[in-house]
Amino acid sequence: MEKEVLRKDIRAKRRLLSDAEVSERSRRIIEHIVTSHLFGSATKVALYHPFRNEADLRGMLNDRRKEFYFPRVTAGTRVLDFHRVGSVDELIDGYQGIREPAATAQRCPVAAIDLFLVPGVAFSRAGERIGYGGGYYDATLRERRPGAPAIGVGFDLQIVPEGFSDEYDTAIDGFVTESGMMLTNRK
Repeated sequence: MEKEVLRKDIRAKRRLLSDAEVSERSRRIIEHIVTSHLFGSATKVALYHPFRNEADLRGMLNDRRKEFYFPRVTAGTRVLDFHRVGSVDELIDGYQGIREPAATAQRCPVAAIDLFLVPGVAFSRAGERIGYGGGYYDATLRERRPGAPAIGVGFDLQIVPEGFSDEYDTAIDGFVTESGMMLTNRK
């Protein structure tokens, strides 16, 4: 299936989820993440602010044993900048209306992040990811250090058959949904 068709189909399905469904499914996703060995061994964790009914990981900010970094779009580059965030109150309206940290917040180089929790529209069991089409996460994940896993975060309805990626896409190392975490053979 073509990427744009998948984007449209999955986004429509995700829009149908009620706030209560998003909240409960997100709670279960967080539970799977925080009990995983990937999270346990990470110190610096990249999160994101939910957009258009994405899985909401903001509840993880309560874990004071970890440092959490949110992405910020910088004009002129596709590689995201990550800045430390301790509370959602520190986020401001940014690119495309997505909440992001202020440019003055403590910055962390992409290569210093231990675990990337990555939003997306659709994921496959082969480690493929469809984002919104801007290529920001594809460019950013190419800059991460070897051994720093990128885990797609979404709902069960976002898992689709493999075979849609192209040469511009950067593979992820697994995904987590309300049903659990699955790693690909990449890690």
